[in-house]
Amino acid sequence: PQELREQFAEELKHDRRGLVRSLLALRKARTKQHEILTAEEFDKAALKASQAEILELSTDLIARMQSALAESAEKLPSKTRQTLPPPRFGAGTWRTLGQQFQADQN
Repeated sequence: PQELREQFAEELKHDRRGLVRSLLALRKARTKQHEILTAEEFDKAALKASQAEILELSTDLIARMQSALAESAEKLPSKTRQTLPPPRFGAGTWRTLGQQFQADQN
């Protein structure tokens, strides 16, 4: 619902600096991982460390977004929250896999 989108955007503004820091750190870590992956000599330990850093930074970013969602939802009337659609699982990939799984079960 539009009301949730507006409230969520408002909540994100409260943590704008934290979100920007998280996004920039994640971009830097992903760039570092790309450098490790494309280096002439492959360093598996460096890749594993990079993956751990990306996981940690991603977790922080997700926690910030979930917090904003919780704050937003808390401020909405019950009737508005009850109109939320069920979650989707990404572009066509998960849908396609789900359709294939269902077809295999039949």
